[in-house]
Amino acid sequence: MHIRPLLTALTACAITAIRLPADRAGAADQATIDAARKEGKLVVYTGVERAAAQALANAFQKKYPFIVAEPVRASSSKIATRLDAEIEADRVQGDVFEFSLLYLTTSLRKRGEILKYDSPEYAHYPASYADPGYWAATGVSSIIMLLNTRKVDEPNVPKSWWDLTRPYWKTKLTIDNLEVSGTGYNWLVAMVNDQRLGWKFIEQLGRNRPVLERGHAGMAQKVAAGEYAAAVEMADFHLKNLRLAAPSVPVRGVWPNEGVPREPWTAGILKRAPHPNVAKLYMDFLLSPEGQAVYVKLMGWSSARPDVAASDLAAADANAPVISAGLSVDEALSVRDGYVAKWKELWFGSSASVPK
Repeated sequence: MHIRPLLTALTACAITAIRLPADRAGAADQATIDAARKEGKLVVYTGVERAAAQALANAFQKKYPFIVAEPVRASSSKIATRLDAEIEADRVQGDVFEFSLLYLTTSLRKRGEILKYDSPEYAHYPASYADPGYWAATGVSSIIMLLNTRKVDEPNVPKSWWDLTRPYWKTKLTIDNLEVSGTGYNWLVAMVNDQRLGWKFIEQLGRNRPVLERGHAGMAQKVAAGEYAAAVEMADFHLKNLRLAAPSVPVRGVWPNEGVPREPWTAGILKRAPHPNVAKLYMDFLLSPEGQAVYVKLMGWSSARPDVAASDLAAADANAPVISAGLSVDEALSVRDGYVAKWKELWFGSSASVPK
């Protein structure tokens, strides 16, 4: 099954299909555009799907041909670690960040490491999905189960998160490394703080020995190829991308009865950005209907902007119950080390070492 070449082809087709009005230059004034022309480059630290990140960069470059846009893709946690090191050394290389972990964005905001920029696009975002002048949600995704339909017969399709703790699932599951995964940690926080699940669910799930992988895109492809029967936690846009790339791919998503966690992806401009004027043009574009259309098309997630239509594939989880993390952003940040340590102890013993 050749998923990635098909996804690359899909990206090229999607960019062709999305028409960007020539008369819209974002809200940037001519002085910003002139300064951006001199800077000439943009570096985006992003955790989104690689093909979608590149597609957005290509669309931005088409709008501003004098700019070279470079997306640098890694997990949200790895981006945060890299940024911490760059900030400490006062050698920040990125201009714009994009995380799946809101608490990381909030932490940057509190440390004074986000450049304040009053893009007019913020006016179109609900208060729950923006801190105007600092960050806004570039998309909203759900964390679901992903199943291979050739490996799991209908009677064994989970209806509850608890179903994954049944002996049937032993050695058939994969999960991202929750120590480094943004989406994985969001899932862990939601499970632990739901009174129907809690640490007891996490402990019993561990008895089925889910195999740790690194990165949801690779996990999704391995489930599609039948290497695993299911992925425990998967951002829904990976399912949508698989289906868009190959409609006959033998995968399905499961939205358990208890509900699913939802996570906003947030973006802002770094205070020490080497190319701040280009970054302002990019934020205008990213948060605009044009930029959001690229993401909705290719990521399959929902836009936080109410005036941007959802993807047809986003309808599957439109009415699904939501599992709330039950913690504030600050609390999620403060308990992270403790939560990860307890998960490792429950699954791997008192040594708390995660298998490589």
